[in-house]
Amino acid sequence: MSDQYSNRHKKRVIQEGVRALKNKPGWDVSSFVPASARAQERLMELDQQARDQKVYAQSERCQGCETLREQSGDASALCETHLAEAMGF
Repeated sequence: MSDQYSNRHKKRVIQEGVRALKNKPGWDVSSFVPASARAQERLMELDQQARDQKVYAQSERCQGCETLREQSGDASALCETHLAEAMGF
């Protein structure tokens, strides 16, 4: 824009352009998630899955887990120790 337009006019035109872009699918910067954040989130999910697999494998040989499963009737019940491990404590 040249100097023939006032700053107020320039600002209004820019705001209209921004509003038009935000209304386009995929252009809303407020909902943008960087690829690095998605990768970090995926790594955390994979870490949790690996931890769960390890804990459930160990719980198959745990007498406390076995007793708790029999008492509750829940085939996925874990003793306090294995539950804490599964939760990441």
